[in-house]
Formats: sequence, C-alpha cells, structure tokens
Amino acid sequence: MATLLAPADRLLDDLDPEQREAVLATSGPVAILAGAGTGKTRVISRRTAYAIASGVVPADQVLVVTFTDKAAGEMVERLRSLGLRGVTARTFHAHALSQLRHFWPSRHDGQAIPQLLDSKALILGRLARGLPGHYRFTPTKDLADEIEWAKARRVVPRTYLEEAGRVRREPPIPGDLFVRIFGDYERANRRRVVCGGSTGSTGSAARSHGGGRGHVDHVPVAGAVGGSSAGLRHRSRDRGRRS
Repeated sequence: MATLLAPADRLLDDLDPEQREAVLATSGPVAILAGAGTGKTRVISRRTAYAIASGVVPADQVLVVTFTDKAAGEMVERLRSLGLRGVTARTFHAHALSQLRHFWPSRHDGQAIPQLLDSKALILGRLARGLPGHYRFTPTKDLADEIEWAKARRVVPRTYLEEAGRVRREPPIPGDLFVRIFGDYERANRRRVVCGGSTGSTGSAARSHGGGRGHVDHVPVAGAVGGSSAGLRHRSRDRGRRS
C-alpha cells in the first residue's frame, strides 16, 4: 500500500465545509452534485485518499472511474501528489477493455483478443454506400449515434421501430432503411470485431460473447454530473438512510 504524504486529518485542511462533508462520507454510495469550478476533482481525489488513510479501504482495491482519458490522467496526477501511486484511475471503457484482454484467453482456448476497431465508421460507411438514392450520403456519425441510442436502451433491430415510435424519435434515415442498416451492422459484428469509441458524454464498456472466437461489442454508458453552480453538495445513502 502506498504511504500518504500527510495524515488523514491533513487531507481536510484546505476544504470548505461542503467539500469536507463529502470527503468524510467514506461509507455507502455518494453522489456529488456540483457545477463547474466547485472542486469535484479535488473532492474525489481527497475522498479516495482519506478513505485509504483512515483504513476504510486498501489502496490496491480502489478504482477511480472517469468519463474521459484526460480526466483520468488528471486524477492520477492528483492522487500521486497525495502519495498514492498505486491507485488506478481509468475511464469505464479502458478498464473494461483491460479486463477483457486479461480474461479473454482463458475463455477462448488461449487465443489472444481479436482485433479491435477504433470506431464503427469502417463498417457503417460501407453499409451506408449500399443505401438507395441520396441516403447513401448519410453521415456515418448520424447512423452510429442512432445505433448507440438503441443499444443504450437494449433495443434490437426488430424492436427499433416500435421503440422509436413510442418515444417519437426520428431516425436519420427512413425507419425501414435504418432497421436494415442496424441489422446489417449487427450481422457484421458477428463476423468482425467492433469496439466503438465514446461520443459526447457517452462512454463504452466492452463485453464478450460466446461462439467461436466471439466478438467484442460496445455498450454505451451515458453519464453526467449536474447541479447548482452555487456550491458543492453531496448525497449519501447507507443502510437505507439518506444524509
């Protein structure tokens, strides 16, 4: 376990009351609701360090999850400045992919993980060129975004029209054509390997499927932290109680 540069109490010295309250909430789920510039990164890094310094959790059992690689890098630097060089900070996608690379061989007769593509554009671009008329010029990003919307809701091609109609969602191309593209994309996934990158605030988690060498698909995970710009608040829940 890494050694902290300062005792646990010293980690609270330069925090305001709301930040301090959040850092001290080391047990149970905690949601930090804050606007820009209110110290979210500081609170998360200090909460991590405080939980380790006070013996709540060992350093080698902590994973700090961020939504971007940039944020993960910043979090690593913050934790290092607190003396925590052994704590892992990664995006949800990056950590899922590291687990997939680790476990894949043991579940596929020792074979290495298949090739991962950086985006869906290679497959969707080819599929889009097979659309009739001017629809063949539909931006691949529009098609990819709609597929991610469907996958985030566990919607499959055969149920897409029903679900899109229920929420009054307009696909980027006529519904029957999109269902065709969506279905072709899923079939291409079974023959090839796709690991889509994040778009906007959506991260991706890799997952594996059985059957032959299998394939790697993406599961979009949307996330955002919002709140008042007036200050930082937190909500915790432990044993069914809120504080």
